Amino acid sequence: MSYQRGDVISVVYRPPTKEQQRLTKPRPIVVVSTKVYHTERPQDVIAALVTSKVGKYQGTTDYRLNDWTIAGLHAPSVVRCTLATIEQNQIGGKVGSLSAPDLQGVEKVLRQALGL
Repeated sequence: MSYQRGDVISVVYRPPTKEQQRLTKPRPIVVVSTKVYHTERPQDVIAALVTSKVGKYQGTTDYRLNDWTIAGLHAPSVVRCTLATIEQNQIGGKVGSLSAPDLQGVEKVLRQALGL
């Protein structure tokens, strides 16, 4: 299955750590890579992490989703500018999609975080 920018997908994300790897449950993540990227690298997507810890992440490079239910999320959530490259075989499926205003907000904080 191919994914588009703004799709919320489910993945088992294990951040790099020096500690012994712990098992994690599937987490939502937002696809931020473009059609051009997907055409050239169909085996993976670039995505931004999503968290429901809205009180903890309120920085200038975090975006609190307004339409989190439309995105298929179960609780108010924040998209963080923590990026990961996810291989297609690690994706558990599509959960939903960001609304147009929320995608614009995520793009704005990504530009700020990356200096674009």
